[in-house]
Amino acid sequence: MTADLFATIDGNLAIAREEALTPLYLQPSRLEDWDRYQFLQLRAAERYAVAHSNDPDVPELLERAHRENDEYLRWGRDTVGWGIYLFRRPG
Repeated sequence: MTADLFATIDGNLAIAREEALTPLYLQPSRLEDWDRYQFLQLRAAERYAVAHSNDPDVPELLERAHRENDEYLRWGRDTVGWGIYLFRRPG
């Protein structure tokens, strides 16, 4: 993926205006939302590893979960985001 596939909040609202949509609601994500999501993913992987210690995929699962968490902490907190938009169509 590249940055040009995504828009800012203002860019998304501009696209909506071009489509004649009326914005009714916007809930952008907060950093706390991403932190919670990321650490729940890591915790789920670690819980699975404890509960399924005989699973041959556990080492790879844990390595990936820890790598992705480290990447999120290093770069993701400044670059990730999402939003929930509610629009009304004309007519």
